[in-house]
Amino acid sequence: MTISNLIRLSLCILTSMLFGLFQLKSQNVSEKSLPEIQSAEQLIIEGVNVISMLSDAISYNQNVYISKGVIDSIIPSKYQLHETDPTTLVINGKLKFLIPGLMDAHAHIDEVFTGEFYSDAPIYLSYGVTSLINLNGNKRILDFRNGLSKGSIEGWYPRIFTAGNYINEPFFTSPMEVENEVIRQVEAGFDLIKTHGSLSSESFERLHNVSNKNNIPVIGHAPRNLSISEVWKNKHNLAHGEEFMYTAFQPIITRQWQILFFAGILSLIALVIIEVFHLFFHLILKKKKLHRFKTRFYSGKVILAHFVFILLFLFSVPPVNGYFFDSVLVRIVLILLLFSMGILFFKNVNDVKTIKTFRYRAINLLVLLLLVSSFYLTVQSCKTLPWYIDKVATKAKEAEIFVCPNLTAYHYIALHHNDSLLKEIRARKEMNLINSYSKEWWDREAQTGRNIKKIIAKGFIRQKELLNCTTRALFDQDVPLLAGTDTGIPWVIPGRSMHEELEFLADTGIPPYEALKTATLNVAQFLKKDSILGTIEKGKYADLVLLDANPLDNITNSQKISAVIYRGQYISSEMISNTLSIIEENNN
Repeated sequence: MTISNLIRLSLCILTSMLFGLFQLKSQNVSEKSLPEIQSAEQLIIEGVNVISMLSDAISYNQNVYISKGVIDSIIPSKYQLHETDPTTLVINGKLKFLIPGLMDAHAHIDEVFTGEFYSDAPIYLSYGVTSLINLNGNKRILDFRNGLSKGSIEGWYPRIFTAGNYINEPFFTSPMEVENEVIRQVEAGFDLIKTHGSLSSESFERLHNVSNKNNIPVIGHAPRNLSISEVWKNKHNLAHGEEFMYTAFQPIITRQWQILFFAGILSLIALVIIEVFHLFFHLILKKKKLHRFKTRFYSGKVILAHFVFILLFLFSVPPVNGYFFDSVLVRIVLILLLFSMGILFFKNVNDVKTIKTFRYRAINLLVLLLLVSSFYLTVQSCKTLPWYIDKVATKAKEAEIFVCPNLTAYHYIALHHNDSLLKEIRARKEMNLINSYSKEWWDREAQTGRNIKKIIAKGFIRQKELLNCTTRALFDQDVPLLAGTDTGIPWVIPGRSMHEELEFLADTGIPPYEALKTATLNVAQFLKKDSILGTIEKGKYADLVLLDANPLDNITNSQKISAVIYRGQYISSEMISNTLSIIEENNN
């Protein structure tokens, strides 16, 4: 080996050693550990006001006894029936309010969304979310859930209930493939089944039949290739309230209408090209005036009529249709206008002079396609009127389904076009809880299709209003709602977003108690775990949140957290504050 090679080798070894030392030093500095949760075999919360969630009544001045992570008894504080020993942890609950731990019914915890598996778990717990439903699972998440259940994994990790991988085409195409996958997930131990995409009617029905037979709940998107009647028939629980927008209010994505919709789009493009060409050719190149056109078809009136058709079609294309016009009268006028245009069109095509050539026949066919598409889509827009929303809510009640409105998720989706609001969101203190991986991904998502979303921004705002109206209609019909946030998507902060969801639900007119129910008892009932979770009762898990103010007076009081009791372990507000500070420091 030459001297030069020895020098190179020495430099490489020295560089590697220095780099390793730097990495070790950086890791020691950045990875500050979280405080250890205070645990005790027995806990007593003295003099607390209990909101059990069995009703909206408050049991004042109660002592809650907890033993080994389970509620042992709840008795008025004037009675002292339990003997305590020095190891018992006594918590002062006077003038405070106790609610069950919050449950996020729609979360994603895998590294695809966060860059690191379940890295946001302490944030959930700090905001009082003691359980969550992960709606896209795998063996790793299942093993982690089992470790939490058995107690072999401890720390700042809320309880996990997880679905397996999505069941939909093209991964599972036949009823037998769907059945085998459901059985596989049941035998593996997953808690629920998640659908996310198209399925044939036969496969969709088989999925629900096999799931019901195995007593495992199903939730997911409504198959876009099927009608809303399939959701009612199979009692399919919905993971997004916006699914109604695609299946009940504007079912243009179903297969029977896709051809018509795209035919309308193609005819629109073709007519625009034809009109622009003729205007340019006749008026500019040939310098001819409109009144000198030899055929009635290209008279000024007909050209104007074509542009009216084009405008009407644009107004009828989602997401504009149903949201551009608030007035019922305007929608009726639009339909009548289309109808009258149709009469004039058919009168025009009966004129032999205008259809004597193939060119005119082809153009008339395009106009016909545009007319039919516009008329259909405009009629569909009437399905967003209050009477039809109530009809859909009634059907959901009759089908006995659970619905997760996901108001928070759609709120942030609708804001992607608004630069000033996104700037405010980025400046929030809570954004310091989000790691750099998620922040970069969120920024990329915000830029994707940003200009397009700006064009149809008004439509997105109307859709958000429609989602709010639908949520209230579902509540009025006693459809059980689930508070879920779809954490993982841009700007939805774990834990914090649960309180936003409760606020959005209350903003629709849902009373605070009923809003809280969507994040406690309803979720437990959906999971068929209401014997152990969802309310404050003897024998149930001691997953609790201690509040400084009454959430039934104002739902925002759910954010005034004095302590979180999780598996019988005590997490004080000071510990929560310290934990969040450490997370911010580690991220930055």
